[in-house]
Amino acid sequence: MLHKEIYLLENNCFKNRYSYLTNDISGRLVLFYNLLDSKEIHSIKWNKEDIVSIKWIKHHIFIQCRKKTYLFNPDKGKIYEYPSVGYIIYRILYIISILEFVCETIEGNIVFISFKKNVVNKIATLSNGKLTFNKSVNEIYEKKALNKIISMRPDRITGRKINIYHDRDKAYIYINNTKIIIWGYVEKVSLLQQDCIFLISSFNKPGALYNVNDLIQNHLYCDVTFRHRFINKIPVYDNFIKSQNIIFFIHGGPESNYMQFYDYTIAEINRLKLYRIVLINYSGSTGYSRKYQESIYKNGGQVDLESILKVIKNYRGRKIVIGESYGGYLATLLSIKNYDHNQIEKVIAINGFTDIYFQLFFSKSKNIITKYFPVRSPETISLVNPISLLKQGYYPNCKLVFIHSVNDLICPIDQIYYFNNWFHQFTAKECKIISTTVSHQLLNLSEKKKITDILMDEIVKEK
Repeated sequence: MLHKEIYLLENNCFKNRYSYLTNDISGRLVLFYNLLDSKEIHSIKWNKEDIVSIKWIKHHIFIQCRKKTYLFNPDKGKIYEYPSVGYIIYRILYIISILEFVCETIEGNIVFISFKKNVVNKIATLSNGKLTFNKSVNEIYEKKALNKIISMRPDRITGRKINIYHDRDKAYIYINNTKIIIWGYVEKVSLLQQDCIFLISSFNKPGALYNVNDLIQNHLYCDVTFRHRFINKIPVYDNFIKSQNIIFFIHGGPESNYMQFYDYTIAEINRLKLYRIVLINYSGSTGYSRKYQESIYKNGGQVDLESILKVIKNYRGRKIVIGESYGGYLATLLSIKNYDHNQIEKVIAINGFTDIYFQLFFSKSKNIITKYFPVRSPETISLVNPISLLKQGYYPNCKLVFIHSVNDLICPIDQIYYFNNWFHQFTAKECKIISTTVSHQLLNLSEKKKITDILMDEIVKEK
C-alpha cells in the first residue's frame, strides 16, 4: 500500500500563497497554490536530485538541492539554475532582492547569499540563543536590526491566535480558546491571511494538510498506534500488539530520534498487525536531555549498545533487530555481542558500517567517527569494531543480513564485502548481503518501497 507523502509546507511573506512537496511512487511534485481561490498556480514534476529545502522569496520559490539550487517563478513557469550554497536553509531573515538575501541555516549560521555576485558569506552564528557576529559585517546587516530578527525566532510555533505544543505522543493546538489534542506531530504551520494550514503526520499516517475547520469540526486526526514509554530508563515507542514476534528498530544518526513522524517502512510492517514493534531511542538520541545526547561522545558502541540491550532483555519472544546507517553498525555489533538468552534470531543492517577505521579513512563520515569513537585508542576500538571482533574469533550468534547500496558513499559497501568474506572463512553460520542501488538516506518513496519489500521477505522467513 503506497501513500502520498506531503512535506516542506511553506507560505510566502505576503501570506497569500503556499507550496508543498509531494512524494509518491510516481515521483515528486512541487505544488503552488493561491490562497484566495485555493487554485493551483503551477506544479513541477521534479525529476532532478532530492530537495532539502523550499523557501519563498516574495513571489518566487527558492528550491534547494544538495548539488544545485533553483529559483522558480510560478506565475511564468520559469526556472533558473544556480550553484549550491553549501548550507541547508532553515528560514529567510531579510530579503534584499530576489537574488540577494540573509538566511538562517539549520546549523545555526546566519548567511548572506547573493546569486548576482555568486557570493555566500557567513556573517554570524546563533548558538544557545546568543548571536555572535563575524568581525566585519556589511552595513546593510545593521546589528540591531538583525538582532531583532533573531530575537523573534520562536522555539515553538506561536501566532496571534494559534499556539502549538508537543509532548512525546501528542500535539496540543490552541485556536483562540479552543484546545485540540492530536495524536501525532504538527510538522509545519502556514499562517495565511484568511486561514491556517497544518501539515500533520504520525508513525502510521503520512503528512497531510488540514485547515482550522478540519481540526475544530471533525477532529480528523487521531493515531494512537504507538505510545511513548521508558524501559529500564531508556525511551522507546511501542505499538503494544500482542505477539511473540518482536521487531526492534534502531535509528541512524546517531544524534537523531524516533518521534511521531511518518515512516513508510514502520507503517507498512505495523499495518500487518502481526508484530510487536519497538522503536528504541538509545543513549545518544536527541530530544531528551543534553547529558543523554552527549553520553555517546567518544563512547560509541558502548553506552548506546548497553541501552539497546536493556530494552531488548525486557521483552520475551522471537526477536528481530533492524538498524539503519549508524543503527546498522549497532545492529551488527549487537549480533556479535548477542547472547542466546536474548532470543534474537536475526539482525538486519541497512546501509551500516562494519569497520570504524575504514569509515575514518574512506568515507564521507570522518567527522562522525572522530566525534563518537576514541580513534586514537586502538585497544578501545577493538572492543566495539565489528571487523576487529570477527578477527578475534567473535562471531554473530544469530542470522545476519546486510541490505546495502552499491552507491553508498557515506558507508561504502567494500567494508561489507570484506566482513562477509572473512566471516565465511571461519564459520558456517548464516551471513548474507543483499545489494541495492538506493541512496544512503532513502529519501525517495520508491527507494523506501524497495527496502521495505526486502525487509518484509526477511521478516516473514523468521515468523
